[in-house]
Amino acid sequence: MNRNKAILYVLVFTIYQLLLAHNSCFASPTHKIKGIYEAVWYEDIEKISAIKEEYISGITLWIPWNVIERNEGEYDWSMVDKAILIAKTHNKIVNIGIFPNFRAPNYILNDANVKKFTFHRWIHEGVKKTAKPIEVTPLPWDERYLTRWLALISELAKKYDNNKNIGYVALTGPNLQAIEMSIHLKNEEDIKLMKSYENLEDRMFAAWKKVIDGYDNSFKHVKVALTLGQLIGDNNLPKRVVSYLNTAIPTQRIILKVAFLNGKWYQKMKSNNINRQLIDMMKSYSNINQIGMEMFWISKVQDGNVNGPLSVAIQNGINDNADFIEIYNQDIENAPEDIVNDLKNGSLKLKKKK
Repeated sequence: MNRNKAILYVLVFTIYQLLLAHNSCFASPTHKIKGIYEAVWYEDIEKISAIKEEYISGITLWIPWNVIERNEGEYDWSMVDKAILIAKTHNKIVNIGIFPNFRAPNYILNDANVKKFTFHRWIHEGVKKTAKPIEVTPLPWDERYLTRWLALISELAKKYDNNKNIGYVALTGPNLQAIEMSIHLKNEEDIKLMKSYENLEDRMFAAWKKVIDGYDNSFKHVKVALTLGQLIGDNNLPKRVVSYLNTAIPTQRIILKVAFLNGKWYQKMKSNNINRQLIDMMKSYSNINQIGMEMFWISKVQDGNVNGPLSVAIQNGINDNADFIEIYNQDIENAPEDIVNDLKNGSLKLKKKK
């Protein structure tokens, strides 16, 4: 009888330890991400100086996959380490956003067994001088592509999951461009081709489910941030993905974001606007997930005003319950006094939010 009790005790204790390890973040969630973050492309990381200012809470680092892994299985984390060192010097944190899709390494893009999709890139005023008009990317649900992406994510977690200077890691992979989950196509032939794939939404959902499970297996402490986006004019996929995400990963470690904050057309969106619906869906989770907003682009560019006044954009984010706002480094570095005041006021309001 005593032997049976001992065996039962060992089993119960073992199960308890496994559950505790999986949900360790319940006891001590990672950073509450609040305030204004300076979004910076990896090439500009050494140029930032505003990180020392009190109104900047940290850095959101953007870096392409093909910069980290040029050859299969060979990882270069030097730019991430550099960003962490800069942030740590000023007692700030770093959010990591690795760009997948057409920024995958050449060994993937040149792999004949990885199914590809060629599309006309959506180019707005801010990027039209530097962006290639046509890109080739792995299909978002291609198994070889996703397996290799999750191998990268596993290495990322091994190196940084316990790093106290990391705020969040972007949850991404099954998409076409940037980090957000959007399949947002403008060219009619591209739209027709993408829609020709059977059970498109189910394919995409299965891909996201695989990626979410992969992140859950790799990360146990760091928050993950999903940037919401449409599937060719429809929002049912993000609804399904967010619902599954909140069952797969502890809710305290989930951040939901949108990447089209601006001061020009954001505030004019009607309730039936597809982007407005994404915001409202995101807000409906604000009692269990953190909410973030990313600027659509730099406020002022040579080709015209893409975003409208920065002060209006910041207030739009605050009005829609954002915990934090990510603003391009071009708007933050060497900013004039009026912009600095906007940043200071916005930071105070965001940090005061309960």
